[in-house]
Amino acid sequence: MRPIYRSKEHKKLIDTLRDRDPKTGENVFTTIKDLQCYAAMLGFQMNRREPFDRKTDAIEDIQWATFDDGKCPSYIYLIALAETGNVSVLRYDIENSDTGGYSEDMVKIFEEYANGGFHVLQSWLDKTPGDPYGASAVIQGLKKEGFLKKKETGSEFDPVEF
Repeated sequence: MRPIYRSKEHKKLIDTLRDRDPKTGENVFTTIKDLQCYAAMLGFQMNRREPFDRKTDAIEDIQWATFDDGKCPSYIYLIALAETGNVSVLRYDIENSDTGGYSEDMVKIFEEYANGGFHVLQSWLDKTPGDPYGASAVIQGLKKEGFLKKKETGSEFDPVEF
């Protein structure tokens, strides 16, 4: 399998969401891989599939062997299958896929939804300039979009079930 790409325009966003808050010692995401999976799921849920040019705008950062940890490829498969409705998209083969052997490249679909999700995350951070590490911005964005709902009995939030 080929590496997973992302647009270099998101480098600052990724650094922000991975930096540790010196007060709490916490960061929003511990790995780029987890952040890219989150962004892809967010992009898919919000119908934000945004292409980018892999040749001029991409950073090759996550090799498939790193990404293939037992859970992350499932997001690629799930998004590709949901997007195309065609199980043949799961028969990814770089020799065929990159030359048009299949109608869609499952990794490209994932990358484009991640790109859309990164744009959503950036818009949330832009609306919360006083949040240098992004945690509050992500929570506020999830609330605003209806992905979190207030529990009936308290101030904690539960994820909305889809």
